[in-house]
Amino acid sequence: ENPKTANDPKMWYYHGLTYYSIYASADAALKLENPNSINIATASFFKAKETDAKNKYTENAEFYLLYCAIGLYNNAINFYNAKEYSKAIETYQNILLITPLDKKGDLKRNSGGEVTEEKITQFMYYAAQADGNYKDAKAYIQKLIALNFRDPRIYADIANILLLEKDTAAALSYVE
Repeated sequence: ENPKTANDPKMWYYHGLTYYSIYASADAALKLENPNSINIATASFFKAKETDAKNKYTENAEFYLLYCAIGLYNNAINFYNAKEYSKAIETYQNILLITPLDKKGDLKRNSGGEVTEEKITQFMYYAAQADGNYKDAKAYIQKLIALNFRDPRIYADIANILLLEKDTAAALSYVE
């Protein structure tokens, strides 16, 4: 609220640390009071990077963003399992903002290979398809094809979507 510190990278960094600590806390009551703590932490670390002209906090903010990606991934799975597909997709999209920061492959290594651009896009297409949002599912599948994703199921699924849209010729081209 203070205009002097409103856009200070140090403030945003510590704001992110505070909310990440709440997310990672074993205190169930504290977590219940702050159900969006991982989202607030993520936004704060991004704001710290954005406002850090002298690069004092950027490296640490990026480090914690990788931890946030794992937390967001867990939340996205919970949303998907609860059939809250649009929330799952929104959460996956936030993860995709973080994956380019993973220069060393830590996300892939620490998540059993589940937090990569390809896998997150695949989960987004699953969620869109389960939600009946075939337009977005098709777009995510096409992105996977462009990324050379090697799961033959994506071709069958896009063909099925195209058949639902009454585009038999396009469906056959994907099957071929």
